[in-house]
Amino acid sequence: GPAKKNKVISDKDRKLTAYHEAGHGLVSHFVPAGKPVAKISIVSRGHAGGFTRWEQEDQSYYSRDELEAQITAAMGGRSAEVMKCGDITTGATNDFEQATAIAREMIMRYGMSDRLTHRSFGRRQETIFLGREMSEERNYSLKTEQVIDSEIDRLLKEGENKANEILNTHEDILDSVANFLLEHETLDHDQFQDIVEGKIPIIKKIDKSKESNEGETLTKTELQNKKPGPKPQATS
Repeated sequence: GPAKKNKVISDKDRKLTAYHEAGHGLVSHFVPAGKPVAKISIVSRGHAGGFTRWEQEDQSYYSRDELEAQITAAMGGRSAEVMKCGDITTGATNDFEQATAIAREMIMRYGMSDRLTHRSFGRRQETIFLGREMSEERNYSLKTEQVIDSEIDRLLKEGENKANEILNTHEDILDSVANFLLEHETLDHDQFQDIVEGKIPIIKKIDKSKESNEGETLTKTELQNKKPGPKPQATS
């Protein structure tokens, strides 16, 4: 969706969003097989308080290391929030959904678990008359289901631990990226690289009215931090 220029965001939420998105970018930069950062923004769009966009490239296949890196980068947002803001919010909802989906595909579709036979688990069915929703027929035992759940949990926990380790190691860079975002709201690939390398980033004039979401992937900080109940999905 378009940037919300007139929306009033509290200083507390801006700080949380800045550290959340900085966490995604920093973890993806330092984790092995992570994707390079293309752009980070804390300009509010729809229900998203900000976003992190990765450099795009044509790719037919993903390795286990690359998928694990995506999970780890997704966990970087919440980890940075807790480290620097000392609280747990609803901002990581979209991150957890996507990280869980990646972990589930790794275990159930891609044969990337050493504890399970290299096969696919579950038959997908498309319910055409219910808005083309996807359902799944279970073709495995309850014992196997427990192993699947355990393996998904393992991937997510390992990703969280790696994210925490990276952010603790590079906390000074995390602060620098977040502070730049708080002052300038948007940061591109070159500016991010400069900060990581300890250089002073070049300030570029940005026309926010012409900003595009094209190519945006993976991470969007949700802004429903104070509202109970289910949150609507962030819109692009």
